[in-house]
Amino acid sequence: MRAHLLVFGLCLTLLGAGVACSSSSTNKLSGAPGTGTSDNAPAAVKKYGCQNCHGTDMSGVTVALTMQPDGVDLYPPNLTTDQATGIGTWTDGQLEFAIKNGVDKDGLVLCPQMKHFSQITPEEMSETIKFLRGLPSVKKDIPGSICPPLKTKM
Repeated sequence: MRAHLLVFGLCLTLLGAGVACSSSSTNKLSGAPGTGTSDNAPAAVKKYGCQNCHGTDMSGVTVALTMQPDGVDLYPPNLTTDQATGIGTWTDGQLEFAIKNGVDKDGLVLCPQMKHFSQITPEEMSETIKFLRGLPSVKKDIPGSICPPLKTKM
């Protein structure tokens, strides 16, 4: 769940404009699993720098990003299709909403470091979600981010 909060910490941050979250649980943009690689990332993923934070394989990072304000420990989450530690249980509508609005599938606000990409075009969003759906599943537990006042140490 913590990984999802960051979600997309970056990639989702990639996209962004206000769109209503889909109540559909189907993934209309699904790419074939295992077809997404850092070599074939769509222009939007490169344009918005998703891999700069989420890693070249988009499986998130287990070491906090540097250059953050005091008190912030930022761990971009796993954006692969893993059901337990990634976005495998997210709908396309939930992914789009998170990217555009900075709110995860559980209605929790993402850390502000995850930019909101409200200016992303429908084509860029479609390419990005298709790319994420095609990534190989990587099981990788990512620590929860700390970004006061939203997320604090327990």
